[in-house]
Amino acid sequence: MRTAKSDTDVAKITPTHINTYLDKLKSDGLKSSTRERNRRVLRAFFSALRRKRRIIKHNPVMDVDPIKVKRDPQLVLTREQVQTIRQHIPEPYQPFYDWMCYSGLRVSTAASVQWKNVNFDLRQIYVHVSKSNEPMTIRMNSRMEIIFRRLWNGQDGEELVFVNRWGRPLTHSCIFQNFKRAAKKAGIPEFHPHTLRHTLASHLATRYSPWIVSQILGHKSITTTKTYVRPVESEIREAVDSIDWGEPREEELGRELEL
Repeated sequence: MRTAKSDTDVAKITPTHINTYLDKLKSDGLKSSTRERNRRVLRAFFSALRRKRRIIKHNPVMDVDPIKVKRDPQLVLTREQVQTIRQHIPEPYQPFYDWMCYSGLRVSTAASVQWKNVNFDLRQIYVHVSKSNEPMTIRMNSRMEIIFRRLWNGQDGEELVFVNRWGRPLTHSCIFQNFKRAAKKAGIPEFHPHTLRHTLASHLATRYSPWIVSQILGHKSITTTKTYVRPVESEIREAVDSIDWGEPREEELGRELEL
């Protein structure tokens, strides 16, 4: 088997060939995220040749180091910005916007809630996390309860809680378009629906431990939660100034400084 635009036998491709190709992408000005995506595609391609077709014995991309991706700081909204965007959300989609603000769920998970999984007595909402394919319990606060009770009309079956104006399921594209349009009108064009999850996590991280935040967001690893913790200098100074085990005597402090 040979590559489409080369006489090189695909079985003879080495990690050096792969690195040369990735370096060429870099010289062409492609971002690190694009180059890393290309590396992963190649890894999957050669993995298929090795496992399914048995054309090669070793995947050369396995010996190529992953490309460190430079990620731009994610947008974190202020309370005022959250409210401003809401003012521009079409009325049928406002409850879903509020639900995402308070739950911090990803779009697909937030949109899949069924009435049978809403328990007003226990103040809990049961969802199925699409990314991890695992169940998760959302603890309902008073504002969430208001959102759901306004929509509730005695349903307790598999009916979706959040639907469009025609009673059909909310699609990702519909949510994206309506939210992006509202954010643009609010003067925040870089907004993305996932910004709401990141915003909730970041605000919680300034007040609560990563372990509590991870439980609220459903993170499987505390490492993921820690990416939202970005203390600023004033917060670090405040933490240092809060340390107080009692004032030392001036003469003791003086002797310590002389050492």
